[in-house]
Amino acid sequence: MFLIIVDAHSKWPEVEIMPSTTSTQTIDRLRTIFARYGVPAQVVTDNGPQFTSAEFQLFLKTNGIKHITTAPFHPATNGQAERFVQSFKHAMKCEKQSASQLKTNMAKFLLAYRNTPHSMTGESPSVLFLGRSLRTRLDLVKPDLQRKVMNRQIDQAGRKGHSPTRQLSIGQTVMARNYSGKDKWLPGIVQAQTGPLSYEIKVGPNRIWRRHIDQLRASSVKVNDQSDDTAEPHPELGETGQNIAPAEEIVAEPDIELATNPPVVQQEAGRATTGSEQRYPTRSHQPPERWGLNCLIRKLFKKTT
Repeated sequence: MFLIIVDAHSKWPEVEIMPSTTSTQTIDRLRTIFARYGVPAQVVTDNGPQFTSAEFQLFLKTNGIKHITTAPFHPATNGQAERFVQSFKHAMKCEKQSASQLKTNMAKFLLAYRNTPHSMTGESPSVLFLGRSLRTRLDLVKPDLQRKVMNRQIDQAGRKGHSPTRQLSIGQTVMARNYSGKDKWLPGIVQAQTGPLSYEIKVGPNRIWRRHIDQLRASSVKVNDQSDDTAEPHPELGETGQNIAPAEEIVAEPDIELATNPPVVQQEAGRATTGSEQRYPTRSHQPPERWGLNCLIRKLFKKTT
């Protein structure tokens, strides 16, 4: 004997093997299903004695469930459940099967039924009831790419010998990798965290480097506040550009560049300029001679005169 329940909206079926059809057994199975999916607002049953008993009516009233019974000798009133009963009987039809084989066949049938689109809704009961399709062995033929990438990342993170992700705190003293100068490592202080594994390291006054955690080592060496000219940050190695110079140097740099650069001489329309000075030309410019009739007449006129 079986207790068959079908959700009216999603057509999701539930089948319970019943040792007996008493009201107590029915209430126990319904209580388990209600604890799994929630208490429904309405229940439609036939006129069986287990559904019309006072114990069952008290159970429904206590949980605030409206009970509707079908018309006598008219199974079509509860057509959804009756149609599933026919499908279930057809699938379970077999000559002889043990209890274990019955449970196995019933589980296979429910998995296939719940994952098959329904003719009325156009969607599978699992999509309408759970919001997703159930995973079956057919998914192994075309595996999900996102899940495959996630599994590989998990395997790589848990691989033997893989070092765990290290974390550094703000203000912690570390040794930062130096790519210029004679010293390979320089002490510094963690200034800020710019990414999951990237940090800004202060290695001196007005000197901040950007380093990956693989380029840092925890250390207790005291940071030297004196700047070291032999280990300037390399611009191609990911420096932050926060190497701020003193105010005197910032003001003096344009003057030095202007003093060291040679004067620029610009000539426009017979006028030469050096810097801001303007000088007149030392010679007069004459128009070019072009060969033609006018030029020949002019030359003949000069010869005759």
